Amino acid sequence: MLTFRNFKGACLGTMNLSGRVFAGFLSLWIVGGSSFAETKVGNITITMQPGQCKASLNGVDIGCPSGAVHSRLENGRHIVNFPATDVASIGFAGQRIETTGNLSSTMWVDGAYINQQRFDADGQCTFERKTQGHVELSCKAILRDGRKLSGYLDNSEQKDSFLGVETETTNRAKCERVIEVHGMLTRAQFQCNFSKYNTILIDESRRCSPVVGEGNVEDLLRDSMALFDKNEKERGRKALCRSILSEFPNFVRR
Repeated sequence: MLTFRNFKGACLGTMNLSGRVFAGFLSLWIVGGSSFAETKVGNITITMQPGQCKASLNGVDIGCPSGAVHSRLENGRHIVNFPATDVASIGFAGQRIETTGNLSSTMWVDGAYINQQRFDADGQCTFERKTQGHVELSCKAILRDGRKLSGYLDNSEQKDSFLGVETETTNRAKCERVIEVHGMLTRAQFQCNFSKYNTILIDESRRCSPVVGEGNVEDLLRDSMALFDKNEKERGRKALCRSILSEFPNFVRR
C-alpha cells in the first residue's frame, strides 16, 4: 500500500491492489507504510535506531545507554525518546516533520518530556543519513522555564525508517513498486482506452528512477506491462479493464 494524490492533488488514503486484479502482483505489495521493520503497539507506530548516544540537561550529562526511539502517534504527533541513566528518559515532541531527498529530516519541537512529565518547549530534532550510510540524530530544546535539553546519537548504519527518512532498502523497494504500477497502468490506459491518467504517478516514477537505477527502470516497466498482457489473455480485456477502473479510480478514468 502506498499513499498518492488524486487528480486535484488532494491526499488519498492507501492504494490497495486487490487479488481480483493481479494475484501475482499482490505479492509485491505485502508490506506498506513507512518501514518494513516498524512495530505497532495499539495505534502507535514505533521505530528504533541503535547507536552511541548522549543526553544532557542544562549541559549536565545525564547518561544515555544506547539508541533512540521514534513514536508516531494516532493523532499525527511524533516523539523522539532517549533512555537516560540519571533519569528514566527524555523526549522531544512535535507535530511537523520536513524531509529532504530521503536523506535528512527535521522535526519542529513544541514539547519536551523528562521522566514522562511534559513541558512546553521550542527546538528541533534533525536526522541525517550521511556518506556510506552513517546516521546522526540531534535533538535540542529550550523549555519555557529556561532549562536546556539535548540528545545526540550516531551510528554506522540506519536500522529502520526513522523520523521520516526511509532506509535505502525500503526506499528502493517502494520505488520499484511505483514504477511497476506505472507500467501496468500505462498499458491499461491504451488497452482499455482510458482517457485520463493521473500525472502524479508519472512524477513519482520520474523521482524514483535514480533510486532504482536508470538501467533497471526499463526492465521494471516491461515486466509490469507483460503482467498486464498475461492477465488480459487469461481474463479477457473487458473484465480486466473493469477491475482496474474499480481498483484504481484515482489514477485512471474513462
